[in-house]
Amino acid sequence: MVPVLRQHKKKGQIELPFHLVFALIAGSVILLIFIMFAFKGFKISKAEASIDIANTLHLLLTSTEVSPKTFLPIDDLPKVQLDFTCEDFSVDGQAKSYRNKIVFAPSTVTTTRLRLWSFDWNAPFYVTNMISITSPSVLYVFVALAQDPLYKYLEESIPKNITRILVPPGSLGTFKPTGHDQTRFIFANTPAETLSQAFANKKISGLRVEGKSDDATITFLTKNFAGSQEAFPATGNALLFGAIFSDSLETYKCNVNKATARLRNLAQIYMKKQNYLRSNVRDKPTCSYNADFGALMRGEVTGVQSLRKINQQLQQQSCPLIY
Repeated sequence: MVPVLRQHKKKGQIELPFHLVFALIAGSVILLIFIMFAFKGFKISKAEASIDIANTLHLLLTSTEVSPKTFLPIDDLPKVQLDFTCEDFSVDGQAKSYRNKIVFAPSTVTTTRLRLWSFDWNAPFYVTNMISITSPSVLYVFVALAQDPLYKYLEESIPKNITRILVPPGSLGTFKPTGHDQTRFIFANTPAETLSQAFANKKISGLRVEGKSDDATITFLTKNFAGSQEAFPATGNALLFGAIFSDSLETYKCNVNKATARLRNLAQIYMKKQNYLRSNVRDKPTCSYNADFGALMRGEVTGVQSLRKINQQLQQQSCPLIY
C-alpha cells in the first residue's frame, strides 16, 4: 500500500502546478490580446487626432497667408511634436503639404502652444506673403546694443507675444539657460560670442545679422558659434524675419528660392510694363523709365534700392508708376 500512496501523492503534486500554469498562460494570452487591441485603438485615435490637428493648422496657415501682418496665437493644443521642412509639416508623423506656402519655423518643436505671424515681402514691389511659426517654448535671445537701429526695428516689428529677451554684447559667457526647450541667438550688428558650458547639452542655434533692417546680410552660425555657414543678402524685411525664425540653413535657402521664383516672374511683368510706359508716355519728357530689371529677373535681390528710387522720382513728377 505504501507504494500506491506514494504514487497518488506524486500524481497530485504534478496535476496542481499544471492547472496553475495553464491558467496563468491562458490569462496572460487574453490580457496580451486585450492590451494589443487597446494599444491599437490608442494608436488609431492618436493618428486621427494628429490628422485633425494637421488639417486645422493647414487651414490656419491659409487664412494667415492671405492676411499679411496677422498674428495668431494657438493655445491648448494636445501636446504634439511638429516637424517643419520647406515643403511640408508633420504632426506626430502625420505630414501635410504647404501647397506653395512660404513658411519659416524651427525644424522641430514639441509643444501645446503655437504662434503664427504673417508678413509681406516687397522687393521693392509686392512679391508674396510669408508666414513664421514658433512657440513660447522657443526663446529668442537678441545680442545687441539697445540703441542699435537694427535691433530697435526688430523689437518694434516682431509681435510682443513672441518670447524674446535682449542681452548686451560681451555677456554670453555668464548667460545661463532659461528653461526653454530651445534657444535661438540673434547677433545684431555685433560679433558672435561663445556660450557658457551650461548650454553644452541644450538645443541652440545662432544667426548673425549685419546692416540695416531692409538691407542686411544674414549668416547662419554653427552650433557652438565658433564658425559660420553661407551668408545671404536679406533685402526686404521679410527675408530677415524668415532667417530669425528658421534654424535650418537648407530650409531657409529652399524658402528663399521659392520666393525668388515669384520675384522673377513679377520682374518680367514689370519690365514689360516699363517698356510700354517708355513707348507711350510721350507728353511728359521728364518721365524717365530706365530701371534695370536684369538682376531681379535672374532672382538676384540686388538693384532694389535703385528701382525704388526711380519709382519715387516718377511719383514726385506725377508720372505713371512702374509698380
